[in-house]
Amino acid sequence: MYDTRLRAASTRVVLDAEGALWIADALNGRAIRVREGGDIVQEITVGTGVFACGLGGADGRTPFMCAAPDFDSRARAAAREGQLLSTRVEVPHAGRPRLPPPPPVMPQRRRGTGTRSRSAATTISPPKTAPASPANRRGS
Repeated sequence: MYDTRLRAASTRVVLDAEGALWIADALNGRAIRVREGGDIVQEITVGTGVFACGLGGADGRTPFMCAAPDFDSRARAAAREGQLLSTRVEVPHAGRPRLPPPPPVMPQRRRGTGTRSRSAATTISPPKTAPASPANRRGS
């Protein structure tokens, strides 16, 4: 019997506009597009491990793939064999992720204006010497 399970080693995936996943497959040196149910409908073979992929470019149809011969970051730093690869595909990305709103900007205190103001948070310096404990007091 033929084993139909998908086998891939991936650290990153991305969703396209048709609901398929692009999966970086480090073990098999490729990026694959997989539909629900596990059917591989497109494959980009690069001949080396693909560790991350994403769809980008102006129209979302450029898959970017981070590739290197293996997982060993020390060997990759010494040999400088990592690559950023790209090509073109028909189906664009599913859209841009929604980011949370940025935190509110706190007004900066202006220095040198001639007025003193206290900020909401006040720093209190610790005492220079610790108070004597009851056991160290004499004559009590």
